[in-house]
Amino acid sequence: MDFDYQIEYDPTVLDRISDIENYISNVLFSPVAARNRVETIFDDIAQLKKMPASYPSADKKIGVQISKTHETKFKLIVGGKYLVFFFVDENIIYISHLLPTETDYMSLFE
Repeated sequence: MDFDYQIEYDPTVLDRISDIENYISNVLFSPVAARNRVETIFDDIAQLKKMPASYPSADKKIGVQISKTHETKFKLIVGGKYLVFFFVDENIIYISHLLPTETDYMSLFE
């Protein structure tokens, strides 16, 4: 059940998803796994529509306000392989960052 939220992506997030797909397909030689990974990423992000306000605050966890205008939240996706950072503006869920969990993401936002 969607709650009239729409998802918008920062272009850098779409670039990162494309990079993930290209790496799995061309370096690991697994185009089927690449398509499956991308599909899972988009499916997991779509789950944010259910209750986006219920996710934890990335701003509080990191100790820095990531967006100048909104509280940024985060969710682990793809079985804990990635962190998606997002904020909600009325009925828009804006996906601002997608990072592998092994990234030192806390230092990226300081």
